[in-house]
This record gives sequence, C-alpha cells and structure tokens, in this order.
Amino acid sequence: MFTRIFLLGLAMTTMASAADDVLKLQLRSRTAAGVSEKAVAWEAKRTALIICDMWDDHWCKSAARRVTEMAGPFNDIVKQARARGVF
Repeated sequence: MFTRIFLLGLAMTTMASAADDVLKLQLRSRTAAGVSEKAVAWEAKRTALIICDMWDDHWCKSAARRVTEMAGPFNDIVKQARARGVF
C-alpha cells in the first residue's frame, strides 16, 4: 500500500501550474506484466485527495518511522493540491 501512496505522491508533483484548474498527472500501475503509465487530466475542483493509514504511532516502531518519514513530503503534496482546488 505504501508503494501506491508514494507513487501517487510522485505523480502529483507533476501537476499543472497554480493558475490552471486542471491536474495533469502521470499515473503508474503495476500488473503481472510489469509497470504501465498513463497520462491523465483531472478537474481540480472535482478531485478529492484521500489519505489512508497515516497514524501518529504504531506498535511496530519501524512502521512508525516510515510514516514519520513520509509525513513531511505528503504534507507538501497536500498543500499543492489544495492550492489548486483539490478537496
């Protein structure tokens, strides 16, 4: 799951300029045949960013450290998305 979240984060860093209301994303999927990529354009105001499984602590300390490492970059991505109208 963390791989999918991270790849979405990487894709969102390629969003259009702040003046645009369209998000231009490069989506990646992994299948048995390998990795495929697809360019898409989404209306920012009709797009929601859903973040799952971000906790402030976990019984597994290495899992908690990984989330801590992801939280800063993810916060930057969320700020960029919100600035463009994403809910």
